[in-house]
Order: sequence, then structure tokens, then C-alpha cells
Amino acid sequence: MAQVELPMDYLKMIVLLSTLLLPTAGHGSELVQSMDGTGKGLLVSCKGLVQNYIDGNKTGSDIEYGFCAGFIKAMTQLMAVSHGYNTSYCFPKEMTTGQAAHISLNYLKAHPQTQNYPAFYAVMSSMEEAFPCKG
Repeated sequence: MAQVELPMDYLKMIVLLSTLLLPTAGHGSELVQSMDGTGKGLLVSCKGLVQNYIDGNKTGSDIEYGFCAGFIKAMTQLMAVSHGYNTSYCFPKEMTTGQAAHISLNYLKAHPQTQNYPAFYAVMSSMEEAFPCKG
């Protein structure tokens, strides 16, 4: 098998990326688990966001907060845009990402079986339960 020589710029990039990712290594498997795409992962990442921004108790990391907030925001925007195709939920006129995260977190705690499903399922189901269309 022939050896492949990596260009110096490529090696510098590897070192730079390793240095940037090193701070996340101390958070261990919980941080990795929070980004695995499951309801359980969403529960882990949103727990810190909700406790910090709603309850005022800082736990978790900014990476987890960003993952939770970004995922919840993307899902609720997608659901709002697709509302014409799915009328099983009716969002209130004003809802913050923090409120949606809190609703999703409570749903995941109340329905532990959904922690094994894809995270999008938990968000959609929680919004449908919290904001059913009337009439």
C-alpha cells in the first residue's frame, strides 16, 4: 500500500480543529449524547437551557444551549410554515424558543418512551399536545 503524504496546510487544519474541539472533550459523553438526534439527547441539551433561562439556574454548556435552541427553533419554524398541510396544532401568535423548549422538555419527561424516538417526533408531538386546534 502506498503512503499518502498530507500537505502541511492540511495538517495545520487538523491541529486547529483539534484545538477548537478540545474544550468540548471535558463534557464527556453527556454532551455527545445531547447531539445524537434522539428525544433523550434533546432532553439532555434542553434541560440546561430551560434551567438557565427560565429558572435562572446555570447548568450545562453553551454548546448544549445552542443545540437545543437551534433545533427547537428550526422545528417550530418548519411546523409553522407547514401548518397549511397539517392542522393538528395551532401555535399562539407569540411563542419564544425558550417556551417551546420548556414544552418539549416537559413532554419528554411525561412520555419517557419518546426519548428513544427521533427528536423531531418529540417536538412535533409536544406542540400538538400543547396547542391543539380548536373547532
